[in-house]
This record gives sequence, C-alpha cells and structure tokens, in this order.
Amino acid sequence: MHLTQGGKLYDSNIFVGVPLFSERFRQAVEEIEPGVHQFLPVKVIGVDGEPYSEPWWFFNICQLVDSISPELGGVYKQEWEYHREEKYEKFTWNIKSGWLPGRVPEPDDSDPYNPYTMNPSKKLAVYKDRVAGRAAWIDSRLPRTFYSDALMARIEAEGMEGFYVVHHWKEI
Repeated sequence: MHLTQGGKLYDSNIFVGVPLFSERFRQAVEEIEPGVHQFLPVKVIGVDGEPYSEPWWFFNICQLVDSISPELGGVYKQEWEYHREEKYEKFTWNIKSGWLPGRVPEPDDSDPYNPYTMNPSKKLAVYKDRVAGRAAWIDSRLPRTFYSDALMARIEAEGMEGFYVVHHWKEI
C-alpha cells in the first residue's frame, strides 16, 4: 500500500473501507484469541517512498456470533423473507436509538421509551456466555464489528490510537 498523503498511521485505520491495524493491535487480539482471526500482512510505503518499519495488517474477523440479547429493549426484530421456502428464522436486529452510520444522536434520558432519544448504552446487551473469551466478533443478525471489553481495556491501557466506541453493549 502506497500512501499518497498524510504521514502518521494510527493503530486502527480505514482505507477504502478496509481496516488496517498495527502490530501491537494484532498482538493484543492474538493474546486474547490466539489463531482465530486472519491478519494479512501489508507493506506500507510512505509519502516519501520509504517503507514503514513496523508491520501492518489487514484484519479479517473470523467469528460470526449470534450474540445480541433483546432483553433490555434496545433492539427490535426486523423480519424478512427469502424467495425460497426455507423454514429457519429470518430476521435481523435493528438498534432503537435512531443511530445510523454517520449520525449518532446525543444520549437523552428524558423519555426512556422514545427510541430516538434514549441513551442506547443503557439498553443494548450481548449474551455474556456467547462472547466470553473473544477479542472480536461480528454479530450474525447485526453485521457490525464488536470488540470485547477485554480487548478495549488493552487498547486503552496501551494508548492505542484510532479507535472509538459508538455504543457500549452490556454483557448479561
């Protein structure tokens, strides 16, 4: 990968929708969940034409988990149908907070039943037994990246940059 502008890479970067991560992030994931996810090495060339000395990685999360709990009321079920006659559950979860990519409303506790103003972090939960021991996963019914509390604690403790939390999901 050849950078054409900028200079500093963070521990988490997105290039054309593809996540690029630092070696210390890779090590953190591997220590929590060894050998589970795919890290593909990337040679990064800086704007000056010189290669970056630290290894960089594309990160492919290889855990698809049905982890979301509807018990706290922060998600609702959206059913859908295949054109085929299969008889398994056909639904996805949607967050009731009014959250859309690129638009996160300010948390507001004035009306705990209004899905567009509730504080989503108080109503969103994953099943603790389904995510125990994991570093990262993608939920099978809400295709979004989830990082475990253990991985986020490691990211914070090591001062890794380029990460942000959209919603914190309780483990129940």
